[in-house]
Amino acid sequence: MIDSSLRAFTDGPRRHSSDVNAAARRHTQIMTTQVFRRTPSYWLSAAQDQRTPQPSSLERLEEVDVPTLLIVGSEDQPEVHELSEQLAAGIPHARQLMVQGAGHHTNLEAPAAVLAEIRAWLKVAAREAEALHL
Repeated sequence: MIDSSLRAFTDGPRRHSSDVNAAARRHTQIMTTQVFRRTPSYWLSAAQDQRTPQPSSLERLEEVDVPTLLIVGSEDQPEVHELSEQLAAGIPHARQLMVQGAGHHTNLEAPAAVLAEIRAWLKVAAREAEALHL
């Protein structure tokens, strides 16, 4: 299960494991192993978390009333890209950041780029909040 998770989310659909930063992949492997060994099991919790609220969360995105930065790696799964696009389109003050060359764990694969983007985004969000006197 751990290897399947690493192939699906860390490597992504277009990369071989040797294409991924080795330290980031090893760190993800350690985290994934710890998650899968938790009690109650990860899968039981995940199944419970997948219950669908009514109305669905995607139908209520306009209720998110805070600036939102969505970070997705270019090498992540297509389903993650699709969901990120839906969130960016539905959340009023959302911005999507595509990190080139990174998979699902963008902050581990490209920490400097992600941190720089977060800092830049926070500066803009702070200026906008100040202008609105929030």
